Amino acid sequence: MYLQSGTVFTQLPFTQNGVEYYFAYDTNNPHVGVYVTSASNPGILGFKVTVIPPASRIGHPNVNYKNYEDVKKTFNLKD
Repeated sequence: MYLQSGTVFTQLPFTQNGVEYYFAYDTNNPHVGVYVTSASNPGILGFKVTVIPPASRIGHPNVNYKNYEDVKKTFNLKD
């Protein structure tokens, strides 16, 4: 999962300015939850969720999953 900031996507989890962004999921439920630890309302946030099958990950061992553009290019993802 990646958090959008302008045209840049940053892989979760990460911390920025003391605010931690992370996600959780339940394989028995088709929803993905995003959690933000902050005392203030972070406003509207954009996200990209990517699901890469294990066999595909094994077939591409050198992908930088922290870089959405690398993931997008490697797996031919469409916006």
